[in-house]
Amino acid sequence: MKQRLSPTGFAAPVILLLLAVILMIGGIGAYLYMNRPSKSQTTSTAAVTTPTGATTSPNGIPGGATGAPANQSGSTPNINVIKVSEAGFQITVPDSLRDLTYHVGGGPNGARAVTFSTVSLSKLVPQCDAASNSGAFTTILSGKGTYTPPDNPANGKLIKQYNGSYLAYLLPTGPCAKGLSVTAQNLLDDQAQAFTDALSSVKAL
Repeated sequence: MKQRLSPTGFAAPVILLLLAVILMIGGIGAYLYMNRPSKSQTTSTAAVTTPTGATTSPNGIPGGATGAPANQSGSTPNINVIKVSEAGFQITVPDSLRDLTYHVGGGPNGARAVTFSTVSLSKLVPQCDAASNSGAFTTILSGKGTYTPPDNPANGKLIKQYNGSYLAYLLPTGPCAKGLSVTAQNLLDDQAQAFTDALSSVKAL
């Protein structure tokens, strides 16, 4: 007489095997879910680069904007500190002026006059180079002694008087170039305004 296999005797191992597979898949899924990268881990702050080299002044003093990001923690990634070591001051500028260049020359009463432009503006309008026509933007003066304002106070202003030295600025006597295209004029106007706004950040090194 033949024995019949109990259906339950065959089904139990199959059910256990299926449960093991389901648990294994669930465990892998849970592990992947728990170890997925969060948004804070995948979001990176754009690296802030600083400008390099620009011009050389007639007296042989090298010019060129150099410096480090104003905040290396990443909380303000679009700010750049430009250090003009030849004239002993720094200026903090927005990202729109990150390619700032400068030229160091002689100013009134023995002061050093630092004129400014940008690589982008100089490429578009060579006459607006930092060393040409007193630069494209405001001239910053770094001098010894007490600041003497110009005959017309509207042409310049003291930034900071220190013990034995000062920082001041002179406004351009005219545009660095005339007859510019709309694109060039807009770039010049925007960058000049951004630089003027940044004058309040000028301080001695």
